[in-house]
Amino acid sequence: MSQSSLFNSGKKETVTIGQYGPEDGIDRTEYQDYKPGDLEEGITFAGKIFLGSIYAFDKEKYGKGEKGKEYKADLAIFNDENQETLRTVIKAKDMTDKLIAWEKSAAYDIIDSLEELNQPGSGLGFHTNPKDKKLNKYSMSFKELQDYINSLGIVTVTIFDRSFKGNIYQTIRITGIGAGN
Repeated sequence: MSQSSLFNSGKKETVTIGQYGPEDGIDRTEYQDYKPGDLEEGITFAGKIFLGSIYAFDKEKYGKGEKGKEYKADLAIFNDENQETLRTVIKAKDMTDKLIAWEKSAAYDIIDSLEELNQPGSGLGFHTNPKDKKLNKYSMSFKELQDYINSLGIVTVTIFDRSFKGNIYQTIRITGIGAGN
């Protein structure tokens, strides 16, 4: 932090919004970044997984010109060998510890895939008929999810296509845990 040259009480600093990655001494700022939408369905990506803290930011709501607060946490998988990062976001309702992950969200796919890896058949799965008006959800402590994810180390994720209201989007599911999984 340095003193402002214009204002007596001013201080200049660069603040990182959210957590970029684990504090393990590796500089990953120059890694090639990817989002799930940059990759094709079926592609796998392996690396060290990290879920940052929830942070707030101002965003225009629904293209109406109105500003509102949104909340998210960055989830990243760092492939240090190839110097690549796969990033997605976990959206939250607010800054509290309560996380509600609805089907068709990144948080849902992460949690559901972890449930499946822990005990095959225990995940909630997906509703494929949009007319049935049903969606699954997980409710849990964000901190518990964050601690668990950050304890995993190396994971493999697979890109999956999903459809919602006629739009195709890409998401990730954890398909392996541990080096050489």
